[in-house]
Amino acid sequence: MIVAFRLSAPDNDSYMLRQGGPQSVCSTCGLVVDRSWIDPAFELRDSRFDASYTYDGYLIVSDRFRLLTDGPGARFIPLPSSPGFYSLVVDDRVQFDAVRRKTVFEQPCGECGRFFTVVGATPVVLKVHGPLGNQLYRTDIEFGTGNEQHPLILVGPDLAARLQEESLAGVDLQPVTGDDAP
Repeated sequence: MIVAFRLSAPDNDSYMLRQGGPQSVCSTCGLVVDRSWIDPAFELRDSRFDASYTYDGYLIVSDRFRLLTDGPGARFIPLPSSPGFYSLVVDDRVQFDAVRRKTVFEQPCGECGRFFTVVGATPVVLKVHGPLGNQLYRTDIEFGTGNEQHPLILVGPDLAARLQEESLAGVDLQPVTGDDAP
């Protein structure tokens, strides 16, 4: 049974975070603590896609994507220097089953409680008992190394079908089944 679709997208050859910039980071490990912070001087270097990631883990989406997915649990933060594009922050969380997936957590931070490296996101293994609702979700775990970490973005099956019909550039939706196990 398909419970959700994982949204993947290409890189857009951009960085949101600047060395020494004003973003809020943990004073011990340097990981960003507020992903809703936007660099007002951010430059979207490749705007061909309706969904794409910066090298430092920000999901950038077009107005077309926003119009199709705007709903509970999703915030679209306008990019001042890139009209028609937004940084997508998904608040509604789904539990990822790190034990069954055998996810590896390395270099814990004593101050913020996060890990500098989190490996093991695929296949996606969730703690759910049926299909997700018609909206966007994020995993409760962020994967990657350093400030490249970001959660997996999940799309409910009905919303995924609408997105597939629209053929959005850069949007790749892979099914997540309730019986995925490593």
